[in-house]
Amino acid sequence: MSTAELWENQPAVSRATPASLDEGSRCSLSNYVVSSEAIREDGLEQIGRKALGLWRVSQGGFNVPEFFVVGTPAWDSVCLPIVARHSADLDQAPRLGDARLNELAETLASAITRIEMPPGLVRECRDAMRSRGLTRVAVRSSAVAEDEATRSFAGIYDSFLNVAAESVSATIARCWASAFSRRSLKYRDTLGDISQFRMAVIVQRMVDCDVAAVVFTVDPVKRRHVLVESIASQTPEAIVHGTRTPTRFLFSRQLDLIERSPDGDETPVSVGRTLAALGLKIEQALGSPQDIECGLANGAEVVFQSRPISTLT
Repeated sequence: MSTAELWENQPAVSRATPASLDEGSRCSLSNYVVSSEAIREDGLEQIGRKALGLWRVSQGGFNVPEFFVVGTPAWDSVCLPIVARHSADLDQAPRLGDARLNELAETLASAITRIEMPPGLVRECRDAMRSRGLTRVAVRSSAVAEDEATRSFAGIYDSFLNVAAESVSATIARCWASAFSRRSLKYRDTLGDISQFRMAVIVQRMVDCDVAAVVFTVDPVKRRHVLVESIASQTPEAIVHGTRTPTRFLFSRQLDLIERSPDGDETPVSVGRTLAALGLKIEQALGSPQDIECGLANGAEVVFQSRPISTLT
């Protein structure tokens, strides 16, 4: 789909202006913000795949920190006019040289982060934060094409932690802008569909873990067993981005320890087993092998996100 065709080919709920989204929309929202309580199974086009997956985890009875979603109508309102102005270059992105691609990425990111946010969006985010008593949050992407079974976009978009209430609106813009980073544009070279830029954003209560982990309910390399990568850290981000060396545990699906890496911190085997068991419960609830970001906070299991393991398909 070309950039020029993007607007006309969006689902009707996505083409609607914020003011026209009412009780007939797939998820109930005031104008831009969707509360987690209002999410429904058919809300993918409005809240993105990561938020929908997070809602499914919460519906399974797992401990998911409180969150709300800035829906794709906000992206349509703010980002789509900018995308349209650069449609020719975006449609040619797979054929642009590195220098021109870098220039395009910088131009788009700068335009998005400098634009004045709609006052209604700023107000709704402020009200959502206040009504939930949120003072520190994590801000994460939830693109429509993100976290699919065949491609995850893992590590492509930016996440932001410990964001103060007064900085949420500006951070949402930074999250949108990461959809147009050089690495994002290069990742899309093989996709050929500009509509996959559309992004909702998750705003989630910040929880500081004692142990953070990434759990693969099927080891993506060995294609069996349960892989747990854990660190003594507040969040799993350092594992995802490779800035810390985790302790790696490999468990059978009966939770017998198969191997443990000699490096990483001193995470006890019992903690690794607890996180592996959590992963298998989430896999059973969602119906497919999962890549899960989770942790333990004051002894309680916490789940930040769960996506299908794309390398298994």
